[in-house]
Amino acid sequence: MDGAETLAQLRRLDAAVPVIIVSGHAPDDLQRRLSARRVAAIVRKPYNLDEILAAMQMASDETV
Repeated sequence: MDGAETLAQLRRLDAAVPVIIVSGHAPDDLQRRLSARRVAAIVRKPYNLDEILAAMQMASDETV
């Protein structure tokens, strides 16, 4: 299952679940492809700990 299908399955289980996308694709390309789907954050590979922590913080802020 690719990322788009995983996201679709997660949305079927819980439409409000915060999702962090991690990808090697260009951020603009991802934003365009995912604009209709709500994601908490997009982190581009290679990433570091600070980027993951920031994405997790954005995701947790969505659940409050």
